[in-house]
This record gives sequence, structure tokens and C-alpha cells, in this order.
Amino acid sequence: MEDTSLSSETSEKLVFSIPWLIYLLFFTLVFVPSLLEAFTTRTAVGFLDLAVSFPSLIGLAFFTFKKEWGHQIFWEVYSVLFPIYDIVKNVFTARFIPGSHFSTEALIGGVIMLPIYIALLLFAYKKDTNKNKQDDLLLKPVLS
Repeated sequence: MEDTSLSSETSEKLVFSIPWLIYLLFFTLVFVPSLLEAFTTRTAVGFLDLAVSFPSLIGLAFFTFKKEWGHQIFWEVYSVLFPIYDIVKNVFTARFIPGSHFSTEALIGGVIMLPIYIALLLFAYKKDTNKNKQDDLLLKPVLS
């Protein structure tokens, strides 16, 4: 008979991934209307926002499924610049758009975006434990 029970390590990963998976689904549902709006309005600002924001969805997906993609330097830079761009765009530039003013929706949006900022930072600055173990094995004979 096969043992179908989950190991403790697998169950910990699953429990850790479920909240991120829920947030990924939520963020995707929020992102799709923005994508459609960018293509229907066809403004330069809409396309710029889409181009800057789309990698955040990709990074969140790869973080959620614990996969690697792209250069780590890109993710390190992006994980710092994207929150700055997003906060500046949503909070500070609203007053420069004719007919708009600062609203509490901008603050609520920032709170909703907080998990993606965290996920991008964790994804960018994760420690590759397999690589560290290999490096330790390579250095161990030299240091002995």
C-alpha cells in the first residue's frame, strides 16, 4: 500500500501557499479589468501603467508556486521600484489629474497592494538554499 499522507514539509509549503494563491487569484481578478481598460482607452499612461504593473503579477505567480524566473537582479530592482512607482502614481499624482482629488480609495488601494509588495521583496531576496548547500559542500574541503 502507498502512503498518501503529506509529509510535514509538504503540508507546511501547502499551508504557506494557500493564502498567497488566494491573493494571486484576487489580484488577477483586479488586474484583468485594468488590462482591458488600458486596451480600450489606448492612452500612453494606461500602457505605461500596464507595462510597469504586469511584472508584479508574474512575480507574484512565480513566488506563489515557488518557481524561479528571470534574473535575480531584475527582481531586486523591480521589487523596490514598483512600490515606489505605484504609491506615487496612486497617491501623489491624483491631484494633478483634472477633475480628480485625493480620496481614501487611494489609501485602501495601497493597503490592498501591500501583500504584493511583500511577495515581490520575498521573491527577489529569497535565499536559494540548494545553492547555499552546494557552495558549503564546495567550500568545506578547502576550509578543512
